[in-house]
Amino acid sequence: WAAEEVAAGVYVIHGPKELPSPANQGFMNNPAFIVTEQGVVVVDPGSSVQVGEMVLGHIAQITDKPILAVFNSHIHGDHWLGNQAIRAKYPGVPIYGHERVGPKVIAGAGTEWVELMLSMTEKATAGTEVVAADHPVSDGDELSIAGLTYRVMNNDKAHTDTDIMVYVEELGVMFL
Repeated sequence: WAAEEVAAGVYVIHGPKELPSPANQGFMNNPAFIVTEQGVVVVDPGSSVQVGEMVLGHIAQITDKPILAVFNSHIHGDHWLGNQAIRAKYPGVPIYGHERVGPKVIAGAGTEWVELMLSMTEKATAGTEVVAADHPVSDGDELSIAGLTYRVMNNDKAHTDTDIMVYVEELGVMFL
């Protein structure tokens, strides 16, 4: 897997189109990141601590700037269990997710995803722990991070009722 620049300073690591397995350590999403003058913003760092570490490795090949923020697009752990690797390296980094994510993770969704990944990968994701989004966002929120405006959108229910779309105004890029 390689990080592909899809717009100026915007990279995507296209994940495999297969189910979680020991070989892919659960990797089945498309982590993305934006490199700014001040640092990096990550979207959906993946399905395990191992995948999160892989994402950090790809970022390090492009820049030595710090991670400034993380966005989690929705409740499904294959998109956010990689938060653990980001938080281990950058303990104070804010992790943004829809306001309904935190309560659902606490109610058991996080543990269910850890167990699902362990089962499907025959324990290749061992060591992955729940590190949930800790900065709730909702439809209409705007965040300024490193000189860019991140507009959060939620139309109540798409893939899940926790989905957010993030539009980076200055770059004309939207994460869905």
